[in-house]
Amino acid sequence: EGGVFSDSTMPVTNVTLNHYGKSVLTWTETNWRCADSDTVGILFDEQPVVADAGPDQTLDFIYTTKLNALVPQVGKGKWTVVEGAGQIDDNTMPDATIIELSEKNLLRWTVKNGVCPEIKDSMIIIINPLKIHKGFSPNGDGINDLFIIPTPNAEKISIKIYNRAGIMVFESDDYNNGSLWDGKARNGIDLPEGTYYYIMDVWVRGRSEPVNFKSFIEILR
Repeated sequence: EGGVFSDSTMPVTNVTLNHYGKSVLTWTETNWRCADSDTVGILFDEQPVVADAGPDQTLDFIYTTKLNALVPQVGKGKWTVVEGAGQIDDNTMPDATIIELSEKNLLRWTVKNGVCPEIKDSMIIIINPLKIHKGFSPNGDGINDLFIIPTPNAEKISIKIYNRAGIMVFESDDYNNGSLWDGKARNGIDLPEGTYYYIMDVWVRGRSEPVNFKSFIEILR
């Protein structure tokens, strides 16, 4: 039942099973009224045929996302980081969450069932860099009057701004939640047009360490 032998009377023979899982076969030897038997277990694993890691993702300056692999119909899946970086909360879950990504990442979803050959699929996660404007015009017309850091995913921004002489003209330890720079010095006087330089640390979702920036900003009145 559940299988067919090529010759069930031969000690060495072929058997074809018609179901997956474990089967127990019994070999019985008889000599007139005497008989003895022994059993052997055979585990027949089904070969997985589909591994789908889900679509590639492009993120806007955020270092965490939810993965979206296809739930395997046969076997179990496992995530691995092939290139880049990342910490996965549960690498056996198709919809696991990953944090601490790098700017470009290659992830692999591997499906395996028993002793059958594993099958794989990969997906790419790319993080777009933060784009910061190179100038603003604090002239009181209500348009582009403030130096805005366009990152809704920032948890905290620390910034220091210097003039050409290296004198700090503005400082904030929590920039997005405090007063934004309006082109004035720390004494409230309007600064002249020209180039200013900033050092900035941005703490962003999905990353424990801040992203560091060093660049310039132009005041145009």
